Formats: sequence, structure tokens, C-alpha cells
Amino acid sequence: MPVKNVYLLDMGWLGGDIGWFLPGAGAMTYSDKSPKREWVLIPIMAAVVEHTDGYVLFDTGISPDYMKTHQKGVIEAFPIEKFSDENRLERQLALLNLKPEDISFVVLSHLHIDHVGQASLFKDSKTPLIVQRKELEYALTSLWMGKYGAYDPADLDPLRGANWVPIEEPSFE
Repeated sequence: MPVKNVYLLDMGWLGGDIGWFLPGAGAMTYSDKSPKREWVLIPIMAAVVEHTDGYVLFDTGISPDYMKTHQKGVIEAFPIEKFSDENRLERQLALLNLKPEDISFVVLSHLHIDHVGQASLFKDSKTPLIVQRKELEYALTSLWMGKYGAYDPADLDPLRGANWVPIEEPSFE
């Protein structure tokens, strides 16, 4: 399956304490018990891979309604810093002259808020949503146990009945 092109999609920007993204950043030390914390902006990206057999969408970005529908604690830790209609998946695909129905497969690297937020565009289609089985099981178990964090019911509940294709891989990375 030869790849013809790879296109990066601008899905907006999140903000957050650098310690969430670089473990240990800003950590206290013996000689500095009051380190300066840093707020950073993190781009949210997705990609379209064009190959001879069709188009593969890798991740779907964050939900356009995230700031209204997601858990307050998660929004406080990871607010959207930049998002407009230009960052909606339909618009990003349109820049490539594509529509959601042109996508052959959706590959979800994992099911965090900034990767699965617009996957509901594919819920009623037969487009396969490919994800590692262990990731899907962990995300759903976390939600059932009330441990939301980066997995949020606002993203995953709308995907009940979607064409999930869990794959078995020996590694999470």
C-alpha cells in the first residue's frame, strides 16, 4: 500500500502546565523548593495519509464543544487556548478537497480528549475506527470507574455503536 502524501491538520491548541507534558519539569529540588512553573501551548494535530487504496485519518482532534461539555477539572488543567471553525475536522478535510465520507479508515493513536474529540463524525458511517484493544479497554474501564481525566464520557459515549476495530499489539507506544 504505497503512501502518496501525508497531510497535517491543524486541530487547535491546548494550554497546560509544562509538568503535564514533560514529567519532572518544574519539579522541586533540594536547593530550589519553589521552582517557577511554566504554562505552555500545545498544538493539537491530526493527519491524513493518502495511499493508493484511499485515505487514512490519524486522530480526530478535540471536540468543538470541549469547553462546554467536558469535565470541569480537565478543562481547568487543559483549556483550549485556540480553536475556531477553521479547526473543525470537516473544515480541515475540506482544505484537502475531502469530506468525512472520503476517509477509508480512522486510526486513533489513543483515546484522550485531544485525539478522539471529533471521531463522532464517523459514528453512523461504516468507517472503521481502529484502536489498540488494550487502550479501548483501559479507557472504558476508567470511565466505568468514574476516573475521567484525559478520557471523557463526552467523547466516548457518542461512539457507542461505531464500527470499532480493536487491534492486538504487544506495545502501547
